[in-house]
Amino acid sequence: PSKIKYDGIILSAKLMNWFEEKYLPRKDRIKYLNDWRLSPAKAGNLKNLPKTLLILAECDPLFDEGKYFASELKKNNNEVELIIYKGQIHGFITMGGIISDANHMIDLVKERANSLLD
Repeated sequence: PSKIKYDGIILSAKLMNWFEEKYLPRKDRIKYLNDWRLSPAKAGNLKNLPKTLLILAECDPLFDEGKYFASELKKNNNEVELIIYKGQIHGFITMGGIISDANHMIDLVKERANSLLD
């Protein structure tokens, strides 16, 4: 539903189709469509994965896919921290000059990464 609801807000169905064609050309779709290396959510085993931080923008056409992946990780007893930025759009991380949530997210990711390196 998010692909329809938020179509054209930064990311459109037409643009996503372009990316998909570059990522997995039609001639190879049948062979690789269910390959977990292209779509980790399709892995046969999602158990014992590293702690995961998943950040989603609420108004992103890809929101539902991200939320589904988080639920699959949780269903397989992985530790998942899911953060949803309400009202935000795809790619808002690049808009720190006008969207304060972008700076908040960058600081959050920096904090989490630094905690792993300490």
